[in-house]
Parts: sequence; structure tokens; C-alpha cells
Amino acid sequence: MAPAEIAFYTASAFLVGVLAAGLAWNVYLTFLLAVLFIGILLFKQKGRFRASPYAPILLLLPLFAGFFYYHFYVNLRSARDHIVLNEQATIRAVVTNEPSRNITYQAFSASLEPPFHGEISVYAGLFPEVAYGDLVEMQGKIQPPALTAGLPLMAFPEVNVVGRHQGFWLKERLLSLKQTLISQFPKFLPADPAALLGGLTFGSRAEFTKEFKDAMAKSGTTHLVALSGYNIAILVFAVAGALRGWFRRRTTFYLTALVIFLFVLMVGAEASVVRAAIMGFLGLLAHEAGRRYNFRNAVTLTAAAMVIQNPTILPAGVGFQLSFLSLLGMIYGGPVFTRLFGFEGKSSGLLGWRENLTMTLGAQLAVLPILVARFGGFSLTAILANILILEAVPLTMFFGFALACLGSLFAPLGFILAAPAYLLLRYESAVIGLFANIRLPIGDFLSNSFLMVLYYMVFVAVIISFRRRPPT
Repeated sequence: MAPAEIAFYTASAFLVGVLAAGLAWNVYLTFLLAVLFIGILLFKQKGRFRASPYAPILLLLPLFAGFFYYHFYVNLRSARDHIVLNEQATIRAVVTNEPSRNITYQAFSASLEPPFHGEISVYAGLFPEVAYGDLVEMQGKIQPPALTAGLPLMAFPEVNVVGRHQGFWLKERLLSLKQTLISQFPKFLPADPAALLGGLTFGSRAEFTKEFKDAMAKSGTTHLVALSGYNIAILVFAVAGALRGWFRRRTTFYLTALVIFLFVLMVGAEASVVRAAIMGFLGLLAHEAGRRYNFRNAVTLTAAAMVIQNPTILPAGVGFQLSFLSLLGMIYGGPVFTRLFGFEGKSSGLLGWRENLTMTLGAQLAVLPILVARFGGFSLTAILANILILEAVPLTMFFGFALACLGSLFAPLGFILAAPAYLLLRYESAVIGLFANIRLPIGDFLSNSFLMVLYYMVFVAVIISFRRRPPT
């Protein structure tokens, strides 16, 4: 096996082991899964034996390493933490993320100060308003986590801010910069379009009304305000293009990688952003080293790196699951629909509608069981809503970034950039509102774990079957 093949199968087996442990499968079930997993990989086209005799060891060792690593991580975290549960207590903690707010509460994570130790989730009232890096004193009860992978929860304690600037200074500055950039939008746009633009460009949902959040959830478009690879792609091309004429290629590479890192810190390091950032960095690295970029290995090694840092995100992290599954659905499921609809060899169509159609179908079908299991249902009309909106999102984001960066420098230019952005945002809002009221919901039968596994087995089998067919 080539080193790239070894890396791919080792990382894949490790991820399968972590997933099995996170889903509470026992060792015997994991062994049966391993046999099935190895059998699929050992025998490829027409039953010919194509693998090294060392393949079973190569796959079994990382699979069981993943299985035991998950339990080791969870038990180590439990032993290290010192948190008083289900008792009235007064604690001090430092806010470790940018709080999210709605009309009734603010939610944030906090790292406990001695004599306690560990991290908790907090749902608190809107006042006093807390920020990243604040030292807060809270009085209330800490409840145990609902899931093994979750954090203990403190619901609506008494909160007092007793200190500021206790976090990482660079992250504090970047979060402040983000708020400065987002604050440009209301200067040139009405409140609702400005809020949507903040979500599309920087992932901010603080100004969303409850009605608009509900409309996005019902229309299946909430993921649009979860930052992804497109934001990173814009950043990479813009920064690299701006620096290329001033610095040598190696210097441009380092500076672009630094900007990616700073952007991830600024927007909050959600799973979709971290995934896109790592893959963007790997793409830059491949270009710098003169190597071919291998998407399959990049996405697998990215997932493995994130899971090593925190294995609980694979079985329990919805953002992580949706980010990777939608990407895989677009890349591997999209071409299936391209063939199925007879789009091969044809142009992408007006505004790329053919490509958007096939990639959206692939992404939506890839995440369908997760949406049903985690959010209680899925509307078939969400597919059409996403197709219609995705046509306009890239251009909207371009105008959003331009407005955020240039609006404060020259106000007339800000109004010029805001005009097309406003038209696009009104169109997107209209589509969201329309499909929030036109729904074709499907049942929650896919929430059954067996049916979910069966669904993905069929989905993967169909993709493999189409990929093996010769082009027409």
C-alpha cells in the first residue's frame, strides 16, 4: 500500500472505532463491525483480492485504538474535573466563548476557577451582559450533563461580573474586531437584512428575531448561517491574491495560513469553520509543496485530527456531523445526480443552477437522518429552498465582506455596496419565508439507529455503484 492509502484507511478505522464507542456499542458488536469493514475493503471490483496481507492488522489496530481512546478520554475528563452537582453552590468561572443571545437568555461556556475544576455550560438571564474573558461569580445548582459527551449545565444562576480580560488577549481583540465589522451593516441596511448579512458573512445570529429563526428552521436553511468552506475560500483567494504581488510565494503561504488561523479565532472556531480551515490549509500546503491535493485524505485526516482533540464530537457533535456529511454528500453524492439527470458534459447553466441542484441534493440526502434524529423532522421542500437560495449566497457574501471592510472607510462606497446586497438579502428572506409556510414533512422513522445505519449503507452503495459505471 502507498503511504497515502495507509493514512486514509488507518484514519478511517480510527474514526469508526470512536463512533462505535460513542454510540455505546459493546466490544463484540464492534468486532463484527470490524469484520464487515475489513471485508468491504479487502475485496474490491469483481471479488478480486487487492489488499496486503497486513491489511487486517492495519485496520483492526486503529479501530480498537479509536474505541478505547474514546473511553479513555471520557474517563480521564471525568476524573480530572471537580464539579459539585445538584447542590446549591457559589462558583467563579471565566467565560471561554462568545456568548450567544436571544430575547430571553444568553448562553455561554465557562471554565471553573479553583477550588473547582472543569468546564460547564451556562444559560443565564440577559443582565448583566457577559463577554468572552469575563470572570463571573455565579450562584445556583449545576446539573449533570444530559449526554455522556455533554457539559454540566447551570441554568439561570445569579450572575455577577467581577473581572474582565481573563481570556486569551488575541481572541478578545479579534472578537472585538468582528463586532466592529458587523456593526457596519445596520448603518447601510434595514435591521432584518443587516442581521441576515451578519449571519451569512460572520456566522452571527445575535440580531435574529425569534420569528426569523423559526422560519429558517422550518424552511431547512439554518445551515446557511453556519460558516463553512466558502468563507475560508474567499479569505484564501483574497489574501493570497493581495499578497502575491508584494511577497515571495513562501512568505505569502505563511501569511495566508496566519490569516486563516486568526479568522477561525475571530468567528468562534465552530466545527464547520475548523474543518474548512484545516482543509484550506492542507490545500495551501499541497500547492506550496508542489503535491497533488487529495480530497479524500484531506477530509479524513481533518476529521481524525479534530476527533483526537475531542472524540466526543464525532458521536455527539451535531455541527461536526452536519459539516462533514454535507461536504461528503456534495463531493461524492453530487456527481451521482449529475449522471442521473443527464447533466454530464453540459454547462452548469444560468447562475450554475445545475451544479447547485446536484450538490444540494447530495448534501441534503447525506444529512437527512441527522436532521430527522436531532431536530425531529425534515421537510422535502427544504431541498428546493436551498437550491433557490444557494444561487445568491456567494454573491451576497462577497458584498457582505466588502461592505464590512470598506463601509467605514468611505460612506458613499458603503451605500453603493449595500444596494445589491439589499436586493439579494430581500430575495433570500422571501424564499425563507415562503418555504417556512410550504412544507412537506417526513416522519421520524430515520431516528431509529438501525434504520439510520441501513440508510447510509444504501446511500454509500449507490454512490459506489455510480462511480464504477463507465461515463456515458
